[in-house]
Amino acid sequence: WFCPRFVYVLHDEEVPFFSTVHVMQSTFNSISPLAYCSTEYEAGMLGLVLRGMLERVNAWMDDKAFYESRVMTKAGMRRKFASDSEHFAHSHLGALHRVWHNSLGSILSNGLGSGEYMHIRSALVVLARLQKVFPTLRTAGETLKTKLAALEADERQDISLMARTLRSRIAQKTLQEDVPPR
Repeated sequence: WFCPRFVYVLHDEEVPFFSTVHVMQSTFNSISPLAYCSTEYEAGMLGLVLRGMLERVNAWMDDKAFYESRVMTKAGMRRKFASDSEHFAHSHLGALHRVWHNSLGSILSNGLGSGEYMHIRSALVVLARLQKVFPTLRTAGETLKTKLAALEADERQDISLMARTLRSRIAQKTLQEDVPPR
């Protein structure tokens, strides 16, 4: 939990030349190799870091008025490092949020469908850590439910049980359509 909290402390304190959006983009771009080349413990820690990042971004997406009045004006939300640069509007952040969300969904879906035990296990562990904040969009949620349903018949009991549990939790969620906010 330290890493995302530290990022948001830097964001809230408006540290010069610190771009919150750039850090998030770099984090989501780095997920693929980390998700597949990690131990179960490391996958769990990756899931916690991603959860910390997504909790705040999801909250910003849910409350446009709060984002525009208290977040968008911060230095970390500028498009460029220059002090006169324009800030990321709520719609621009929404577009990035959908990209990050769909990318994460695709990476986890590929891991679940790989057939390789450690890839499947790592994807399940990351998804278990993210279950409160991910998925929130229908496309990723439906894809993950399909992959998890296939894993429920797996002969390995640990994989089968985790897949069944995670699929039922995703099925209980209300998933949003993948449409841009207005």
